[in-house]
Amino acid sequence: MKGRKDMDEMLIAYKGEFTIEERKNMTAQALKELRKGKKLSQKEVAAYLNIPATTYNTYESGRTEPPIEILVRLSHLYGMPIDIIVQRDRTYKTAD
Repeated sequence: MKGRKDMDEMLIAYKGEFTIEERKNMTAQALKELRKGKKLSQKEVAAYLNIPATTYNTYESGRTEPPIEILVRLSHLYGMPIDIIVQRDRTYKTAD
């Protein structure tokens, strides 16, 4: 069980982290950039993922987050680690 001091330290660490909405938007932006970099349409990516284009659009618009099985497929499609796609390499907000 964590003590009060440990909990306070954890809360301080979270203050600089991104909100869920910010994370969804960062992931959406990364998906859009990766797709455009490969000169693919949303429809083509959706077909590769075997999902409706409307579902894929919700990922790129930031309305929903792709589930892990979709992230794995996207990782293969783009040759990119999942943590980069979901922007987990950006843990804390910076001033820039």
